[in-house]
Amino acid sequence: MTKDELWKQWDTEGTPAARAHIESDRSSPESRDWTREWMYRQQETQQAAQDDERRQLSYRALAASEHSTQEAREAALASQRSADVARRSAFWTMVAALVSLLGILVNAAVNLGWLDWARHVAR
Repeated sequence: MTKDELWKQWDTEGTPAARAHIESDRSSPESRDWTREWMYRQQETQQAAQDDERRQLSYRALAASEHSTQEAREAALASQRSADVARRSAFWTMVAALVSLLGILVNAAVNLGWLDWARHVAR
């Protein structure tokens, strides 16, 4: 049996059959070496597939992280704009309150007669 034929057999039958072949008394040292080589290559192939899967998972996690970071930046900018609008609103509310207070004070001064001299000057 050639190496290629043996490897095709192990591809079909799988690793348990290959292990059984290694442990069998009927196998030759050369066929055991070929079987060990096949098992080693199978293990390398499986490890490479697992590494690729982990790498893809890492890429997806990185992309998700970048996406959430972008959303966090957008949320921070929206929060900053909201704070700026709130500051401006508070400023103009304070100005309106001061103007209202000035109106109340002028009205009180007129009613108390404190601005009677202003009426004489205006006439």
